[in-house]
Amino acid sequence: MDVVASYRAKAYCDHLYASGIRPTLITHRWESSVQGFDCHDPNDDIVVEKSEKFDVIRLPFPGLKASNSRWHSIACYLSGNLDVELVSSYKIFRSFLHQHLKEHHYDAILGIFNPHFSLKLACECGRAFRIPYILDFRDLWDNDILTKSYRPSWKKRVLDFIIAYWWRKWLRDCLFFSTTGDKWRNFISKMTTRPGIVVRNGIDNLFCAQAARPKRAAKTFKIIHFGNFYQGQDPTIFLKGFRRFAHELNSDQVRVEIIGFKNRASDLVKDTFVRYLGDFVRFVPYMPKQQLASYCQNQAALFFFPGFREDNGQFCVKVYDYVSMGRNVIVSPGEGDMGAFVKEVGAGLVTNDELEIAQYLHDCYDQWRQTGSVAWNVDEKKCIQFTRREQVRVLAEEVRSFLRSQARF
Repeated sequence: MDVVASYRAKAYCDHLYASGIRPTLITHRWESSVQGFDCHDPNDDIVVEKSEKFDVIRLPFPGLKASNSRWHSIACYLSGNLDVELVSSYKIFRSFLHQHLKEHHYDAILGIFNPHFSLKLACECGRAFRIPYILDFRDLWDNDILTKSYRPSWKKRVLDFIIAYWWRKWLRDCLFFSTTGDKWRNFISKMTTRPGIVVRNGIDNLFCAQAARPKRAAKTFKIIHFGNFYQGQDPTIFLKGFRRFAHELNSDQVRVEIIGFKNRASDLVKDTFVRYLGDFVRFVPYMPKQQLASYCQNQAALFFFPGFREDNGQFCVKVYDYVSMGRNVIVSPGEGDMGAFVKEVGAGLVTNDELEIAQYLHDCYDQWRQTGSVAWNVDEKKCIQFTRREQVRVLAEEVRSFLRSQARF
């Protein structure tokens, strides 16, 4: 699947081999159709792809199947099938793995959340075949559970309790767990005595845009945001700062572009942009990743990322994408790991002050008019530690250390 979550698994395939670990990825046959992805019969062919660094085994995708009833959903939750619409996928994976692991030897199993059934299968297969297993958390089941304003309904409280029960059960016997930041590691550590480490997502292609920085390829000074907005993100400080900056300019001179709105939270934010910016905002349709990179390389003077009203520990991958495209980024509100990262590597402005944003935009606009681009002075040495390759190395070292201690590696 060409979604953000998939690139974490891809990074493990691309870079574990450099640390002496050759992974096999078990996933679905993600074959695109007009409606989304083709669905298969559970007995359809399994596709195996072999390469020097890794193998990929693709199982039939049965599609999403909604619950038959409230009682069916309750039964799923009580049995640890927390992805009710994916129970068919879980059964296909379980059937395949129980046969595959009888015939093939592995030193460890890595289950990546989400979906939940990856955690469940890692635990079940680890216990059944006595293979050490690791649980990797790309998200929490609800990231806002860490915020002070989190006020769940009674139904949500019950669901949180059930999910936490199963997470504790799956974590109990793992080798260790990994997640993307300290805040989430601390939260998960309260559920288990097993150690946890931080493995960030990371930058895919460091400085891919640096070699081809355009000299005013665009006629308009554009500040770009691409991808979805998420609940809790707050663009208002940036919007107020931009409006102060642009009050004597027109939309042919300066503009904010939003590329690829496609979820409910994004739709709710859209009215806010129109209300604050009027003609100064444009909404651009979704673009595939390569087309998006090319467009931003030619059109973006700056990027902006609206932080969260409350730091929930989330680190959106698009902040890494912005840096990899060789443009400064404005992060506001600036609390949390994303703002800390941008500050540490010198990749733009992190602030909660609309006046500071307005002044920064004035300075960047003047520089763009004179030189055709905005100066980009990122600390390359500091950036290297945030690449996908380096973050995967962190995981690999931990795997090798634990397996050595058990004389299995």
